[in-house]
Amino acid sequence: MFKMLESDLQDLDMLLATTLASGFLEDPEIDRAQVLHDFRLHGLAPYVEAVDAAREVEDKAACLQEQLEERENELAWVAYMSVESDESDDSDDEDGDDPTKESFQQLQEEIKSLQESKMKLEKKAAKIRKDAKISVQDGPLSKQLDGVLKSFHVKRQAYHGQAFVGNHVHTMLQDTAIESLTSIPANVAADLVDDYEGFPLSIVTRSKALFFCICRY
Repeated sequence: MFKMLESDLQDLDMLLATTLASGFLEDPEIDRAQVLHDFRLHGLAPYVEAVDAAREVEDKAACLQEQLEERENELAWVAYMSVESDESDDSDDEDGDDPTKESFQQLQEEIKSLQESKMKLEKKAAKIRKDAKISVQDGPLSKQLDGVLKSFHVKRQAYHGQAFVGNHVHTMLQDTAIESLTSIPANVAADLVDDYEGFPLSIVTRSKALFFCICRY
């Protein structure tokens, strides 16, 4: 049960981090620095910063996409004008330079270069997002588990896969211990919603749902 609770709390930590990084901190009425330095949310700062960095790279890729579309439109126009010119000109000079052809080739090269640069930026942004993780020690919910264990003088045994052994099992199966563990998400979520106006109520709903789900076991 404890492992399941830890896993679920990590999922909620990720939900919190995603909430912060998906627009909540962009609200002009929200003090970004205050939120990220909140002792409950401070561990999520690296994740939020990573997402911000990924967005900057994605914005650059988006700019390249706009340039790419402009060049593709220009290429289509040059191709069209080349056909029109061929149809209207009955005396082509095969030995002379063809400015239309040169322009066409130049645009093709520019488009290829833009496509390669855009792809590199997209891969970079994807890697930044993939590498952005939240450990048990950083998550505002999951990191509180060890604090609860300490309050009951219980610790996980490294040589038993961090499971409980002996009297610790009996201690953590008592109603008081179970309530302390399962109330973590609902209490923290409720406090955050109270402290920060605009914080999504869905985190409270999810936290309470987790509480009832764990309690059924």
